[in-house]
Amino acid sequence: MLRPHAGGAGFRLEVEAAPGLPDVRYDRDDLSQILVNLVDNAVKYARDAADRVVHLVVARSDGFVTLSVRDPGPGIPPAQLGRVF
Repeated sequence: MLRPHAGGAGFRLEVEAAPGLPDVRYDRDDLSQILVNLVDNAVKYARDAADRVVHLVVARSDGFVTLSVRDPGPGIPPAQLGRVF
């Protein structure tokens, strides 16, 4: 679902999922919206990056299943982090 949007902007989407992850409960629509927003932000704010790859990683961490998204964008300035989280 996200690859056409990322690809159309010249980005490559890489997905890495650890083997043997347990089933988890989540809201499909909410998770889809979150991922769309994150990939869209990567496309907007990292458009001048030399490395145009967005990494999505699903892994196990401290008994939880985590999903992380990493892109080559400038990130959020430290002074603004309190407003985001």
